[in-house]
Amino acid sequence: MIRSRNLAPFIHTEMTAPYIYMTHIVALLPCVIAGIIFYGITAITLIAVCATAFMLLDNAFGRMVRRDGIDRNYADFSSIEAGVIFALMLPPGTSIIIALTGVLFGSFVVKQFFGGAGNNILNPACVARLFVEMVFPSQMECFKTPFTSWFDITTLIGNMDNVAARDDVSTLYLIELIAGSYTGYIGMTCAGMILIAGIYQVFKGTVRMYAPLSYLVVLMIIYPIKDGSFHSVIPFILFSGALFVAVYVLGDFTTMPSRNMGGVIAGAICAVLTVILIGRVSDMCALLAPVMAINFLSFEIDFFTKAIAHRKTTRQREVEL
Repeated sequence: MIRSRNLAPFIHTEMTAPYIYMTHIVALLPCVIAGIIFYGITAITLIAVCATAFMLLDNAFGRMVRRDGIDRNYADFSSIEAGVIFALMLPPGTSIIIALTGVLFGSFVVKQFFGGAGNNILNPACVARLFVEMVFPSQMECFKTPFTSWFDITTLIGNMDNVAARDDVSTLYLIELIAGSYTGYIGMTCAGMILIAGIYQVFKGTVRMYAPLSYLVVLMIIYPIKDGSFHSVIPFILFSGALFVAVYVLGDFTTMPSRNMGGVIAGAICAVLTVILIGRVSDMCALLAPVMAINFLSFEIDFFTKAIAHRKTTRQREVEL
C-alpha cells in the first residue's frame, strides 16, 4: 500500500524567509560600510543599536503577545533588516533616545499588532522613520559633514552643537551624488553602493523589481514636468533618497503587491504621490508616506489585478471555444 503523503507535490527550494532576509541584510552592507566610512562612530553605534534593539524587542513582544508561536524552529532575520534600514535613513546626528523611540514604535505598534514577522501589512522601518520625523522634526535635521566627525559621540546623547545643515543638491556634482560624499542621511546618499545592492538582490532573486522599476521610471517622467527641467530629475532621485527607497523598500515581498502588474501599478502610484508631496512636506515624508499608503492598498491592488487577469483568461477561453 502506497501512502498518499509520498505522492504529495513537495517543493524543494532555498528561497525560505530566513534566506531572503539574510540576502537583504547582505545587500545592506554596502550602505552600512559607506555610512561608517563617512560618519564613523556615530554611524556604527546607531546601526548596531537599532538592529539589536529591533531584534530584542521583537522577540520580547512576541513572547508576550503571541506565546503560542514564538518557540517554533524559525530564524527571524526580518528584525535585523528592519533595524538596519531604519538606522540608514536617520541623520548621523540623531540621538540614541530618538532612535530607540522609533524602534519601539516600529516593533511594537507596527509589527506586533499585525501578527509579527510575515504578517505585518506596513513596512516597520518606514513607519518608524515617519514616526520620528513627525514627533522630532527639528532633531531630524541633525546632519554632519562626512569625514569631519569620525570620533564625535556627543550627538548620540543629544548634543547638537556639532551638527550641520544638509547640502543643497544644486551645489553638488554628479560624481559626488554617486559617491555619496555630501551631507545627508547615514546610508541613503551613496548611490553607487545602492545600485550594487540592487543588482545583487536581482541576481539572488530575493526582490520583486516591478514596483521599484515602475517607481523610478514614472519619477523620471513626471518630476521634470513639476520642476520644469529635465536636468534635475537624476540629481533628485540620487539626492532625495528615492533610489534607496526603490531598492530596499518597494521590492519587499511582505508589504508590497505580489502580482507583477500589481507591482507596476503600486510603483507608479507611489511615484505620483511622491511628486505631489515634494515641496509640501519634508523630503522624508514625501518619500515614505506614499510607501505606507501603498502598503495599505497592497491587497486591493492585488485583488484588482487578479480580477483583470482572470477576466482576460476567461475571454480568451471563450474565443478559443
